[in-house]
Amino acid sequence: MSEHKTYTNDTIRPHGGTLVNRIVEGTEREQLIENAKSLHSIILNQWSLSDLELIGIGGFSPLTGFMNRADYESVVEHVHLKNGHVWSVPITLPVSQTEANNLEIGEQVALYGEDGTLYGVLDLEEKYTYDKEKEAQHVYGTTDNAHPGVKKVCEKW
Repeated sequence: MSEHKTYTNDTIRPHGGTLVNRIVEGTEREQLIENAKSLHSIILNQWSLSDLELIGIGGFSPLTGFMNRADYESVVEHVHLKNGHVWSVPITLPVSQTEANNLEIGEQVALYGEDGTLYGVLDLEEKYTYDKEKEAQHVYGTTDNAHPGVKKVCEKW
């Protein structure tokens, strides 16, 4: 016999108060898959793909997508999202300058894994650059590439 869990007001709430679910299903999913064939695309490395999955399933709640510049800068400088929620590590989608030049703000972009699978569609709202050394120092307290977080930051395009 299965046991049912009853949740009370004492249940731990998601960070930010609402669990984000960005998984698209049904007809909308099928339309996005079909439309993605005609979109510019980005190939995500394993780290960015993991970030996308965590955004999608709510593991990064309250984030609903990769961070915009205001949230990025607020996290690096103040360890908080722009809305005041505590957040310690930027969640961004790095691309090469060539890729960025081929993308227009306002367009949709297909997000593929290195395996060729479509994992998502992004509404491109903003493009920005960042100071890798500043991010490493502020977020990880060091610029030493032996630190895995710093290594990740420095491997970004």
